[in-house]
Amino acid sequence: MNKDSSKETKAAAYKIGTKTQKFLDDCKMFGMEVTLPKKYNTWFCSELNIPITDPVVAARSKLVEEFKTDSTNPMLLKNMRTDSAKAKINYFIDYLLYHIGISFSKITNATPHKNGTRGSVEFTGITIGNTARTFTHTHEHYKCSMSRDSSKRVLEALEKLEYVRIHLGKKNPTKPHGNPTAIEPMSKLLDLLVKCKVMSNTSSNESKTPLIYTKLEDESITEVTNDKAEVILIEQNRLIAGTDIDLPLNTYDEYVDCYSKAYVSGGLIRRIYSKELDQSGRFYHGYSGCPSKYRKLITFDGEPTVELDYQSSQVHVAYSMNGLNAWNFISGDPYVPPNADPKHRSIYKALLTRSFTATNPIASVRGDNDLKTRGLNLSNMLEEIWQTHHYIGAYRNEEAHKTITYQESRICLKVIELCNEKNITMLPIHDSFKVKKQHRDALEVIMAQAHEILDFQSVPIVIDE
Repeated sequence: MNKDSSKETKAAAYKIGTKTQKFLDDCKMFGMEVTLPKKYNTWFCSELNIPITDPVVAARSKLVEEFKTDSTNPMLLKNMRTDSAKAKINYFIDYLLYHIGISFSKITNATPHKNGTRGSVEFTGITIGNTARTFTHTHEHYKCSMSRDSSKRVLEALEKLEYVRIHLGKKNPTKPHGNPTAIEPMSKLLDLLVKCKVMSNTSSNESKTPLIYTKLEDESITEVTNDKAEVILIEQNRLIAGTDIDLPLNTYDEYVDCYSKAYVSGGLIRRIYSKELDQSGRFYHGYSGCPSKYRKLITFDGEPTVELDYQSSQVHVAYSMNGLNAWNFISGDPYVPPNADPKHRSIYKALLTRSFTATNPIASVRGDNDLKTRGLNLSNMLEEIWQTHHYIGAYRNEEAHKTITYQESRICLKVIELCNEKNITMLPIHDSFKVKKQHRDALEVIMAQAHEILDFQSVPIVIDE
């Protein structure tokens, strides 16, 4: 009998991984494919001197309370009542949650495939063998090391309560190190970590990333110095640092949906040029790639926010670069040609704006699954929208976006600067801006002023996103 089994109930011995193994056996019997741990989908826990954070402690507390209520392991329950053993339990749970938190926050794994692509993180690897270094480090906060026996009891409880699946490691006689035990957090645990804010779109390397840099084709970056945006960004980032910015999410699926397209991490605003100066120069932060349905949930200091958007920004920039005011040549929505059906606005918009970035905008639009193009004559629609905007025909080429987006970034920078002058915390989303609801009217005025100060002739309408 397992020494952790209850003598009163004479329960069968239970080893960690038992429930997971049964699941794998059942899947094999029914021909179901299951993803197994390998180096391309596993984050390996290496940091033993983990930081102590309120979110991790909050998540641990919830798990411990559930253990006290639902665990049938008398030794685990005894460990949680004994001060010396309790510290070891706390250390191990925090160690596990910390590593699951940072690994699954990243969404993609650190180890790339041979072709350079990165898969999603699905497992967290830990070593729990008799001689594992895991159980030799004494942590200053807990004033103890982790215990192998109590750690296994915690894993058993987590597996029984369906927080994790446990794929036991194996020794490899041909190598100095075997395969570590892989912990597969299930939705129940991942959702808990999201709710407790253990999941965070803030990289530990954020402070090392330059405030302004050029990103090259090989993904390497070069810091840009003496950029006029530096002083302006430092001031706005100071305002951001003094603001409690929160995006409440409830599930890990929401977290992935929200942050999987995030361009950079963290809350600070950075300026990123594309390949060389005066190309793009847009501003990014950890919320830049979030879909609008999640951005609407963002609060500043617990207060609701609004997002104002320049409607048809790129069109107006192109007209301004020609010294023209678009409103002298068009009426109504710039993305809807005269006599066109407004329900196809998104198609016309895509055809026009992708003419600034692609040699074949029609193919680009047709290949976009988010656009419903079946039955539409895209060639006619492309010519139709360009006939409306023939005054900016010089920008109908794939290089135009470099100049247009740079000019947009100049407007954005001016909006940030004007917000600084009024001590307004804001987050730029390319051609839209998020502020506290109470600052909505002030932002609308600022967005119009930015065009006037920079002498842009064509000023777009400002709308609520």
